[in-house]
Amino acid sequence: MRAVLPLVVSGLLLGGCTDLGLLNGGLFSSEPPAPPQPVIEVRVATADTVKPRPRPARTRVTVPEQPGEIGRSTISLGSPTEPGLWIETPLVTAERPAVATVPETGRSTPVILRPGPAGGARASLQTLLALGLSPAALAEVVLTAP
Repeated sequence: MRAVLPLVVSGLLLGGCTDLGLLNGGLFSSEPPAPPQPVIEVRVATADTVKPRPRPARTRVTVPEQPGEIGRSTISLGSPTEPGLWIETPLVTAERPAVATVPETGRSTPVILRPGPAGGARASLQTLLALGLSPAALAEVVLTAP
């Protein structure tokens, strides 16, 4: 009887291990467990969903151009999120093409002049970099019509 009892107990224990998945792919498996699958949440827009307002479209106004110097202006960094080569300045009342030149270095780039508030001019990050200026700098530029 003593010899039978350990066999019965070990048989019950091993039988329980297969039910728990500890044998045949469990603790004693040579294969690594599968990585957990990511959960992706998908939201569907409803009538109550807040949607961003579209930006107003900028219209290009054609202004009769007169070649020559438009003026001089001290520029600083404008909105860094608006791409393109542009300068907002109080020297114009409508959008128009121009060339911005740094008098000290002679570097120039074509830009679009936009009407801006009084008290200085603001330029795009691309314009400042094209002119070889630091985004933190205040620099004087000469604006000329092509």
